[in-house]
Amino acid sequence: MVLPSTDIKLYPNPADDLVYIESESFDPSQMSQTEIFDLNGRKVLQADNYFTEGRWQINVKSLPSGIYSLRFSTHEGICRTVKLIKK
Repeated sequence: MVLPSTDIKLYPNPADDLVYIESESFDPSQMSQTEIFDLNGRKVLQADNYFTEGRWQINVKSLPSGIYSLRFSTHEGICRTVKLIKK
């Protein structure tokens, strides 16, 4: 299952150190994996996520400035890719 882009909230974007993900159509505590890819499709980060205050928190501090694709999936097979801009 793929979520519509309007269902995903990724903020702040552009980001400095942390980004947050929220969605109303799935339980964010079910998120199983988050990966970040550069523009060439290379995986640059297998993100450590922390569920806090009803949203996922992802540390992107180690990434150089640039444009990335953030892909996440849940235990239920829901997956989504969103654009992430790192300051």
